[in-house]
Amino acid sequence: MEWKTFLNYYQEYLEAPRGFGPINDSTLILHGIHDKVVLFPLAKVHKQSIRNSKLVSFKFSGHGLFYDEKNRFNEELVKFIEE
Repeated sequence: MEWKTFLNYYQEYLEAPRGFGPINDSTLILHGIHDKVVLFPLAKVHKQSIRNSKLVSFKFSGHGLFYDEKNRFNEELVKFIEE
């Protein structure tokens, strides 16, 4: 499956009705742009698909952003919780 086809499929999957319904609560999406496990374009799909979401990209991190940029990770998390 081509990457763009997969992204379209995944976005449709996120938007499909489920037993628990859509996510309407404020949602923080923290994502490293160098992530090789969950590629960054999927974070953008999450952002588009989850109402009231905020995407924060970490430009010096991969999948372990909580380790790679732990101070910024904690700052963003605390800031989001306090909003």
